[in-house]
Amino acid sequence: MRDTLSQSDTMTTGKWQEEQQYWLDKLQGNVVASGFLEDLIRTGKENTRCVYKAIFPTELSEKVRATSNGSPFGMYVLLVSGVKLLLSHYTGSEDILVGMPPFHLKSREETANHLLALRTVGTKKDSFAEWAGKIKQTVMEADQHPNLSFAEIVRMLHPEIDDSSQLNMQTVVLLDSVHDVKEIDTIQTNTLFLFRDRGNSLELELHYDSECYLEGTIQRIIQHMLRLLQQALSNPIQSSQEIEFLSEQEKHQLVFGFNQTQSGFPQDKTIVQLFEEQVKRHSAREALVCDEQRMTYEELNKRANQVARALIDRQVQPTDIVGIMVERSLEMIVGILGILKAGAAYLPIDPIYPQDRITYMLEDSGAKLLLTDRHEATASTYSVGTILPFYDETLQTYASENLSVEISPQALAYIIYTSGTTGHPKGVMIEHRHVVRLFVPDTPLFSFTHQDVWTLFHSFSFDFSVWEIFGALLFGAKLVVVPKLVAQDTKVFLQVLQREQVTILNQTPTAFYQLINEELKSADQKLYLRYVIFGGEALTPRQLQPWQAKYPQTKLINMYGITEITVHATFRELTEEDFHQHASNIGQPIPTLSIYVLDQDRKLLPIGVPGEMYVSGAGVARGYLNRRELTQERFIENPYITGERMYKTGDLARWLADGTLEYRGRLDHQVKIRGHRIELGEIEGQLLLLGFVQEAVVVARQNKDGINELCAYLVATEDIDDIDVRKALSVSLPDYMLPTYFIQIEKMPLTPNGKIDRKALPKPENSLRSKQEYVAPRTSLEASLVSIWEDVLESKPIGIKDNFFELGGYSLKMLKMINQVAQELNVEIPLKLLYENPTIEYMAERAFAVYMEESNHHMTLLNRAGDLKVICFPPINGFIFIYKRIAELLAQEATFYGFEYIEQENRIELYVQQILDAEAEGPYIFLGYSAGGNLAFEVAKAMEEKGHTVSDIIMFDTYMKTEQMKMTPEEQEDEIERFLQLENIREILDFSHGDEVVKERVLKKTRAYVAYFLQLAHVGHVHADIHFVQAEPDEANIAQPADLQMWGKFTKGAYREYQGAGMHYSMFNGDFLPRNATLIQHILHQMKRKDR
Repeated sequence: MRDTLSQSDTMTTGKWQEEQQYWLDKLQGNVVASGFLEDLIRTGKENTRCVYKAIFPTELSEKVRATSNGSPFGMYVLLVSGVKLLLSHYTGSEDILVGMPPFHLKSREETANHLLALRTVGTKKDSFAEWAGKIKQTVMEADQHPNLSFAEIVRMLHPEIDDSSQLNMQTVVLLDSVHDVKEIDTIQTNTLFLFRDRGNSLELELHYDSECYLEGTIQRIIQHMLRLLQQALSNPIQSSQEIEFLSEQEKHQLVFGFNQTQSGFPQDKTIVQLFEEQVKRHSAREALVCDEQRMTYEELNKRANQVARALIDRQVQPTDIVGIMVERSLEMIVGILGILKAGAAYLPIDPIYPQDRITYMLEDSGAKLLLTDRHEATASTYSVGTILPFYDETLQTYASENLSVEISPQALAYIIYTSGTTGHPKGVMIEHRHVVRLFVPDTPLFSFTHQDVWTLFHSFSFDFSVWEIFGALLFGAKLVVVPKLVAQDTKVFLQVLQREQVTILNQTPTAFYQLINEELKSADQKLYLRYVIFGGEALTPRQLQPWQAKYPQTKLINMYGITEITVHATFRELTEEDFHQHASNIGQPIPTLSIYVLDQDRKLLPIGVPGEMYVSGAGVARGYLNRRELTQERFIENPYITGERMYKTGDLARWLADGTLEYRGRLDHQVKIRGHRIELGEIEGQLLLLGFVQEAVVVARQNKDGINELCAYLVATEDIDDIDVRKALSVSLPDYMLPTYFIQIEKMPLTPNGKIDRKALPKPENSLRSKQEYVAPRTSLEASLVSIWEDVLESKPIGIKDNFFELGGYSLKMLKMINQVAQELNVEIPLKLLYENPTIEYMAERAFAVYMEESNHHMTLLNRAGDLKVICFPPINGFIFIYKRIAELLAQEATFYGFEYIEQENRIELYVQQILDAEAEGPYIFLGYSAGGNLAFEVAKAMEEKGHTVSDIIMFDTYMKTEQMKMTPEEQEDEIERFLQLENIREILDFSHGDEVVKERVLKKTRAYVAYFLQLAHVGHVHADIHFVQAEPDEANIAQPADLQMWGKFTKGAYREYQGAGMHYSMFNGDFLPRNATLIQHILHQMKRKDR
């Protein structure tokens, strides 16, 4: 700081202290210099200063001179008042801060680095005269305290600032009759208003940085300021909010010119009618695919008709609401269509929701019935009148022809619950006509056809699913239903896109960035995508450049939408220019919708100025279920089109000169997290229910990867534990609503108006607040994993026993972590591994097969789940690696155990004993792949001989051994060597990472197992049901057609055959694994029905 005292002989210490205190008081709080929003991103070029000149109209010059009584000081006050009032309209802020040089300086060189702060806080109700009066006082006080600059005071208040640009004024105002203007080129600012008094006229020179602003923007700023001054001086007692600065031509362009979206659509049609029309045209075409299950349009229609009749038989009537809670499957689509065909509205409920949330949704909606695939669901559990399970065999007894239920286009089609400010979600009511006009307007934006292949990638409780489901079914196209487990595994999902030749892909940007990273790893991938459509959150087009370079023929579409206006509101086909922009251009309104950008008083804002988007037209929802006041607050009359309503979105955007919209984020405290729209107030409400929390504020902050994360600030009566708070919230909130950070503060920072100053809340520190004991890494592997976790989670220190999810981790961070482990440690870790025991300690153990050292223990618990007990027997390699992923995928279905091959001669007796030690009560389900099926059969026999029940044996392509293979020692050794060349054994040897001890252990166990298998001959039978899963035809298959008939003769129970996915050695690899996991899930469901 310069030594101000040495520059003024009359500046006493008392005066210095008084002046310093004045400025500290004046600039208290989170002060930000006011400026006009920039058009461009700086590139660092030099000499980009430009000037645009304008002459005041004669009438306005005279009014300024007359109002100021010819006083240069008075004239300056009026002019700076006009600039500040325009900034207030542009920014929506009542706290405006601009800069001016002091009126009197000893040296001209001081001007460049010595700007005084003119901070004025007004209100919308202030007249221009009152506004100017406040500014006059501010200017006089600044003139009386000229020795400390804005930059110097900011350094005092915020010594941590090291970016000099934060010390610069954004806007500076000068008048040549009161300021020395000869050195203005050295003033560092974005915009400098230099007014020149020419005696009989006034001129304005607007100096601006062409690195920040387009000339068109500067021209509009000048015209708006001149028009604002004209209005204000014509009637200085009108309130500032009533002053108009837009021309009639501008208003017409904003209301009509940018909204030329009028389009007809079949207003007499419903979703059901449009679907049934496609059934008539394409009855034999595939409508649905999910794993190995496929369904034609005719089959889908018939199944939906049966569900509809079952619902009607259970007293469901038109206008009723029916809940549907199912996993992603063919049944999900059958259920949705069945509900619609019955004339009811469907209420999608994701099974992963906490029970409290599910119960609330069912109670709040008054759902008549719950359609579900959950075996544990009961009417009392979820407070609903009736439960209709999909596995109810009576569903198939109903007639399958179309129904004659009368459905109005104005009837409710679905209700989707979104986050709410009261602590509870709110239901958005969407009608049939809203969906119809989205897909079949007279002026379509897409060239969808019946030859397209779509994916249902998203949860059906997320409205993006409406676009995915009906985008396919209302055009006669194929819909690939992507199971949740596949959607979470980017590599497997990519294989689905390739195998099914998907042409229409809908993604949130974050999910697609992950897909890009995975796809670019493989040069031989071939995809067939015609469109990739983005929605759910803001897009960063620059991140799409690698994809666009590889697939230039794929059209990339950015769409903005919100549940209350039926999925989508805007459309933008990305151009080459977009790929070089940081901002998210969301395009133009889609047919049947209009968009307005308005200020806080619902007045039109000009091109380039951010404001709240309001959406009007045929897609606007009926309102919120049972929330009359909230509906009236958010769904309001359209002042520009009589008879229409518009929805107050809470999203910020600005018009660009070409009539497209640039998305700017959320205006209120509602944010998008991983594609889900969240009311921060709902999370705050749940935090306040915790007894020790006195105040709570939740904000969204971007992490270093540009992804929104939630940060909760708490004032509490005791020290908080992050993990305990997160666990408490998880009872009532889904995982995407759980904050990543919890920050305890003594008190909430406030604005001068007494409101919480969210901008002043501290940034999250990379530290964890937990009562859990810290355990440091013990090995180099654990230390490497700790380093990766700390980088991904942006938190430290992290111990080896800390839980990934309790530290704020979630699925996208998990993907990043796994990719980083693969890159840095050359270890591929299955995605779902973390769900069982998400700790570094466990990762280290599993990744390098530490459990193999535990030679005295052969049975391993693979997951912790439900009542069914599935015991897995090893394939010929002797280890249970392959079953770990199955157990992870089916974690909600059963408890899985895995056996290694036991080398002792009394192995069968040891297997039986360890099963009984681990689980005292049966019945048991055995699972064996390849030779594991043979071992499972022998152990089942021994269990039954001891009086224990094995209910079922699931065999995957198991060879029937009815006689020993008699070989010489040389022949047996050759046969063992042949087995050792098998792919799944080579993988395990590779997994040893050169560890000779581990490698020898693998070879020893495998040799012993092969020798046992060659000498094995099955005799006798079991009472257990046998489920035989055959591999796809290939000469390497172990089981042959004759084996199928043979296995049926070795059981006194039921015998069932299934077609599995993949050939013998690939059934539990890659894309085939989740498909076969789904088959196992189906078999387990059959067992549950058998037990009912």
